[in-house]
Amino acid sequence: MASTSGPEQPGLIALETQGSRLKRRADVLEDNRSDNRQRRPTRKTPRKATKNRNQGRTHKDNESPRKAKSIKDLARPYLLTVAKLQLKALETTWSIGSNRKLDTEHVSKLKSAFEKEGLKRMAPENRLLCVCKAGDVQASTTSTIWSDENPVDLIHWSEGIYQPFEVVDGQHRIAALRDYVSDRENDHAELWWTCELYDQETLPKNLAQIMRFNRIDPTICAGLSHAQIWMQLVNITSPTGEQRAGHSDVENSDQDQLIKLDSSIIDAIRVDLKADFPSRRLAILWNKRPWRRVITQWCRTCLGMKMFAISSMEWNASLRIDEYFFEMMEAALNTLRSLPLDTAIHVSPDDWDQLAVGYETTADQAPDALSIFYEAAGAKRVRRSGFLTSLSDAEYDAFYQHMITANHYDFPRPHRISRLHIEAMVQVLHHVIAWIDPEMANTQLQQSRGAQSKPLIRTCLRDALGNFVRSNGMSNFKASDEQAIAMQKIILDFAREQ
Repeated sequence: MASTSGPEQPGLIALETQGSRLKRRADVLEDNRSDNRQRRPTRKTPRKATKNRNQGRTHKDNESPRKAKSIKDLARPYLLTVAKLQLKALETTWSIGSNRKLDTEHVSKLKSAFEKEGLKRMAPENRLLCVCKAGDVQASTTSTIWSDENPVDLIHWSEGIYQPFEVVDGQHRIAALRDYVSDRENDHAELWWTCELYDQETLPKNLAQIMRFNRIDPTICAGLSHAQIWMQLVNITSPTGEQRAGHSDVENSDQDQLIKLDSSIIDAIRVDLKADFPSRRLAILWNKRPWRRVITQWCRTCLGMKMFAISSMEWNASLRIDEYFFEMMEAALNTLRSLPLDTAIHVSPDDWDQLAVGYETTADQAPDALSIFYEAAGAKRVRRSGFLTSLSDAEYDAFYQHMITANHYDFPRPHRISRLHIEAMVQVLHHVIAWIDPEMANTQLQQSRGAQSKPLIRTCLRDALGNFVRSNGMSNFKASDEQAIAMQKIILDFAREQ
């Protein structure tokens, strides 16, 4: 979580040399580059190693993520056997969560690799990961003893007697093998692969879910964005599948079933990603249920998919003005839902910015849709360059016609508020709370130095309002959360405008 240190002691500052300042700056820049393709917001001062921060840390806490255990390492105690299985014995529909859609381009690349390099289906790194009941394995073979060179042979597994084995990782290899065998007109007996079979009855739920995480193949999927990784976690952790996870109608009981990402699972994901990745910030965000819901909806849109950065969003969450961000993000989502477009594909951040600028109106001025969508080219008008480029001409004109007759749209841009502005806005909010009730200044200071789980700032504003009114003779008055949220927005908007 992004944070800043408290005031430094003057004596220490005076003793700081030019060399130490340069080294400190280099350390900060290196820390800021640890995000995957996203630069963290710059801190005012470097984070210091304090006694409290290091207290209770063990050698294991300081290990490099490259030394952490992978998902397969964590699941090793629950491995029943390694076996050769016919594809007809495998099922790619998941009993938990929702499997990813088959990526035909990925399948095609795998098939090309098979043709150039061979199947390599006995290699340990190429095994399919499956879960099943231990009894099915015991009934299918007289031995579960295996080695990397000699997996158990379950080729003659009986489809009529035993349940299919659930494939949690490897559906693209299965599809590629089917295409490979079909193109070569090979015997269907060649439709087999080496599988690792894990005991689904003893495998911990968090491991069973996280094993479904799509490990990164650097030759195929190295470009996954933060939003794509987030949505993979939604897929594998939703008890009722992707369609309900993160939606507003999901009951709390369902949300509680979603996996809570702990440090061991996060480290395992980071090892499998094989890249610098803000995994612990991901865990902090994921384990904040209100943020998880909004971010999941946000990442289902093209706008959110391209704008979502884990470190930046986690820093926003650390400010404890959740409702302020949620209102802007919900307003943007409501606008996207009302547009006659598939916003999961269309409306990029640049498109959104142009719409926001074009539809900013004053009381005496209406937006000019024609000038927003078209520009003059001699005696005629043409599509505005660089705007909604993913739309065909017909789709573009239909969208323009819709916007001519549409009611007023809001195009809020929470992703365009700079860190400097947000810090100033929050500081103004703190000052207003302290002005309303000076005693709340001490409360806010204690909260800022307390545990990571801190109350939202608007709770201090609510209590300050209640104390102020009661001190002026209204003894029965009690400020509501709704009043505090509304006043918080007024204060933050005012500070932002100034």
